[in-house]
Amino acid sequence: MKGDFSRETFDPQRHFSRVLMQQGRVQLDADWNEQVAIQLHLLRSLAADLIGPHGGPLGAFQVVPAAAPMKNDFVIGAGRYYVDGWLCQNEGHVGFRGAPPSLSPQPYYYAQFDGDPGSVLKAGSKYLVYLDVWERHVSYAETEGPIEAELRAPASLRELALGGPDTTTRAQTIWQVRVRELPNDGASPTNVAEWRKWVQARWNTFEQEWESPRRGFLKAEARTPTGDDRSPCAVPPESRYRGLENQLYRVEVHRGGLASDERLGGALKAGASFKWSRENGAVVFPIADIDGKTIRLDGWGRDGRFALSAGQWVEVIDDLAALHHRANPLRRVIDVDRDTLTVSLDAAPDASIDLSRHALLRRWDHRTRPAPKPEGPSVEPDNAVVVVEEKWIELEDGVRVWFDRWPDPAHPNQYRTGDYWLIPARTAIGDIVWPRQRTTSGGSVPALRSPHGVDHHFAPLAVVGFDTGGVASVLADLRRTIAPLGQPVP
Repeated sequence: MKGDFSRETFDPQRHFSRVLMQQGRVQLDADWNEQVAIQLHLLRSLAADLIGPHGGPLGAFQVVPAAAPMKNDFVIGAGRYYVDGWLCQNEGHVGFRGAPPSLSPQPYYYAQFDGDPGSVLKAGSKYLVYLDVWERHVSYAETEGPIEAELRAPASLRELALGGPDTTTRAQTIWQVRVRELPNDGASPTNVAEWRKWVQARWNTFEQEWESPRRGFLKAEARTPTGDDRSPCAVPPESRYRGLENQLYRVEVHRGGLASDERLGGALKAGASFKWSRENGAVVFPIADIDGKTIRLDGWGRDGRFALSAGQWVEVIDDLAALHHRANPLRRVIDVDRDTLTVSLDAAPDASIDLSRHALLRRWDHRTRPAPKPEGPSVEPDNAVVVVEEKWIELEDGVRVWFDRWPDPAHPNQYRTGDYWLIPARTAIGDIVWPRQRTTSGGSVPALRSPHGVDHHFAPLAVVGFDTGGVASVLADLRRTIAPLGQPVP
């Protein structure tokens, strides 16, 4: 959730049932958001307990072969389907890849543009078709664009009567029908019952393949200032956090993979990297036009805190990058012209950026500091910070993070693009808000935390085979059908 929030306070392990307002108190965004999260947790837990891991009405998300002459594709039926209690809604029959106008593609997965080999359906192969469900944060920048303006769509999150401020944002449930190619070794099941048993026996392995249980563990702290820190004139000298503003730091994995291992001399140069923002990644600018290294924006930030300046790192993304968790290379801002709303970068954005897919520029706040206080090495070509485990990595103003190493060297952490941790920093206490755990000596140390998100949920839909001509056939329907209470299941 890359919104301009103060912090996220919901914790299901505390078993809170509601948030109660008190008279004469200041209202905070965190309280409102926690009330919504409590209610949503209740509804999804109830749905999962009643329905099970997945299920839906007859025909919902049913996989059927595409009509001739379409090849190497299949159709996904309309309806509602639940995965771990999460509601997935398909408004109309769509294709896995889709070929308009014959068949529209699925709305949240650009299979026809994705470079992932897993999105290519090959003749003569068999595939496990499954649902991948997760939640995406959406601001006005992701809902307004050239297409909405042309259609005069009333989908804006901004109230124009108030001058167009972005008062609130939204959380959107993303469902993506994906495929996994199955081994074609001649030992495949021969009927639906055998396919169900075959998939069920391997389902946990598949889920760990798509979402590793070892996605990294992080702890954070604000260190005690030393003699070479900046003058304590503006902040109390005992403060551990040296910033002048309350912040919500976001540490996000940029490029996934294994961490760089300094024990091997940093041999893994193309390993995982991360980026960070002191504003939870909420500083975004809709893009009006791209001309090589020059980008014309659709507007500036509301004040200097949410502005751009030379030397900062930015990421240019669109819906394709966001929905497929792509990490586009970070670019350095060379110059900013507020009169023409243009930004000059050190290199052109990724060639896949499409203005019709809500292209935007997002600011990140890591900087390369001169010696003797380097922030950490930057890695080419993405210009993000290297993930090094078992070492404190400085962010700014005393805040630093530590990526922990998985104790089993045979199964190291697999960092995933888009996973993130949130670190609230508060000037009133001169410290960050981070859970701590007791030590045997009676003291306390920062606790390790798995990523705060993004969590994915999976459900099998079908097994599909393609003959040598690319014509699809459904070998097994793996959905679970539910019916209204009192009505027998067909």
